[in-house]
Amino acid sequence: MDVIIWSSSLEIGVKAIDAEHKHLIEFIHLVRAASEKQRSTLNSNKKFLNDLKILFMAHFEKEEDLMFQIGYPGVNAHMILHSAMQGDFDTRILETEQTGDVECALSFVATWIIDHMATADTSLAGFIQQKRDAKAQARAKRAETVPKTARELAHAIAAKARR
Repeated sequence: MDVIIWSSSLEIGVKAIDAEHKHLIEFIHLVRAASEKQRSTLNSNKKFLNDLKILFMAHFEKEEDLMFQIGYPGVNAHMILHSAMQGDFDTRILETEQTGDVECALSFVATWIIDHMATADTSLAGFIQQKRDAKAQARAKRAETVPKTARELAHAIAAKARR
């Protein structure tokens, strides 16, 4: 498996999601190191991979909750990707149980997360940025129409009263 080094080039621009992605990648490295150190006993490999799967599922749940909260239009397609990954990961865990080769499962997970961040999560991040930009524009527009001083406020109230 190629080693994934976390860098800013992997960030999608959403701090909470980036932090979780970084943690997932670090855990992939920990699982790999632990499996090599323990000389890959079947039980330890299965436990390491199941722990990694639990982290991924927790991450997916947080990501999906965020998508629902913000009204992300691609939530259903994104959830299908998460579900498919879970099924594929389960298959890799079963293969590891049969072969004892944890490297295949780790390679799959590492490749999957990089591809997923570069495509689906980048689309999500773009949507989040659009929402942020729209909010900032609305705030700026409101700021233009709100009187900045008490005197301007008094003039605005007097003008409305005259109408």
